Amino acid sequence: MRKLVTYWTIFSFISLFEHLFEKLIEWVPLWPYIKLITICWLVIPQFNGACYLYQNLIRPCFSVKLHDSISQFNSSCYAYQRLLYLCLSLKLQTVTDWFNKPMEDPSLKNETFLAVAERYLEDNGSDALEKLIANKLKL
Repeated sequence: MRKLVTYWTIFSFISLFEHLFEKLIEWVPLWPYIKLITICWLVIPQFNGACYLYQNLIRPCFSVKLHDSISQFNSSCYAYQRLLYLCLSLKLQTVTDWFNKPMEDPSLKNETFLAVAERYLEDNGSDALEKLIANKLKL
């Protein structure tokens, strides 16, 4: 079981690497074959590739002390608890209404269409309004 978990851990790192460097990998010739050979090396029990790669490459990178990680988590746990409590105390209907509220155009908030049209007519004249309407009718 340990070898299987180790393999899937390594495979997830390979998939993550491939996803992150997708544009760069396109330029590597024979990349699918290189990946196939690497995956076979990891999977075949006689080679024990997944355990070797994990012991020599991945485990040294993640050598953090468990006690330090736990104490750091406990110190930040209070903030996460407060945030979780705040999120859970909201009413679902309030959040749904907030997201579903139609957006209003601030330029038309206090004015009606008729008031905007009258102001345009005063600023530009009736000829400009007729041209604007004619252009819109053509579209």
